[in-house]
Amino acid sequence: MTNRKHVLIAASMSVSLCVMALLAMLPLRAIKETYRGENWMKKVSGDTALTSLSIPGSHDAGAFHSFADLSGKCQDLSIAEQLNAGARFFDIRLQQRNNVLKVVHGFVDQDLDFSSTLKDFQKFLKNHTSEALIVSVKMESAPQNTNITFDESLKTALLPYTSIWNTTGVLPATLKEARGKIFLVSRYENSSIGLPAYEGWLDPKEATSSNTFDIEKSNLHVQDHYKVIDIEIKKEEIRACFDYSEKNPSKLTLNFSSCYYVNNFPPTYAGTTAKIINPWLIKEINNRKNLGIIVSDFVTSDLCEAIYSRNML
Repeated sequence: MTNRKHVLIAASMSVSLCVMALLAMLPLRAIKETYRGENWMKKVSGDTALTSLSIPGSHDAGAFHSFADLSGKCQDLSIAEQLNAGARFFDIRLQQRNNVLKVVHGFVDQDLDFSSTLKDFQKFLKNHTSEALIVSVKMESAPQNTNITFDESLKTALLPYTSIWNTTGVLPATLKEARGKIFLVSRYENSSIGLPAYEGWLDPKEATSSNTFDIEKSNLHVQDHYKVIDIEIKKEEIRACFDYSEKNPSKLTLNFSSCYYVNNFPPTYAGTTAKIINPWLIKEINNRKNLGIIVSDFVTSDLCEAIYSRNML
């Protein structure tokens, strides 16, 4: 009888763990998304410094697919939907393949050409001339079957869109100067275009309680503590970055709310931490201004609105 009881307890625990894993994998997307952020910058004075804005951002903006529902997926909304929701900063991860740029997240292919993303940006800005975008491009994975540099591939991809891309590496001072344009942040080695953000970007190999740093030559302050053991420590770093941004409105601040648990069982992906961080963020920023750029997993209209509405106070 005792053995049978132990078997039943073990079975119940196993079922519970499976249920927890399945819940962690469920999408964060609302059943019906209502987009309210298509033109939010229109309500902001053109004289406002770009660095002093509160801007919703998308981490791994093109990462819609995962490996075995465990790793790789960071967003439910498409790029076009994220734009309509109010996101204005996009973290794009690319791989060169046959001299063409593909969107990837680590080893997970996202089945998306960078050219498709560029068309989404162009179409949006054509229909929303009051808006401005900042796009960070990172070389995520080693090239495959290519005979030109990543920098050359990127310049070739951007060539049809030069009228809307600012690749000078000089951040527009005001929103008025930035409207209708896309400002490039270059997170790859030997970049010749865009704001340099490769050298000095810290990427810890182990879980850490701190990953906040400055890239002085590009006027960047970054919080990117993405390997977490304790979610409360992550919250502390996000808060500290908010404090910094409020006190330093002339510095471009990138505050990554994205993260994942490094020692979790069952294995989970970014959705697990986003379900904790995103609702907390909405409450945390309620009485704040000059938040900088908040770069999040699984952006929604509600999260974006909570961030960009800080500019209308």
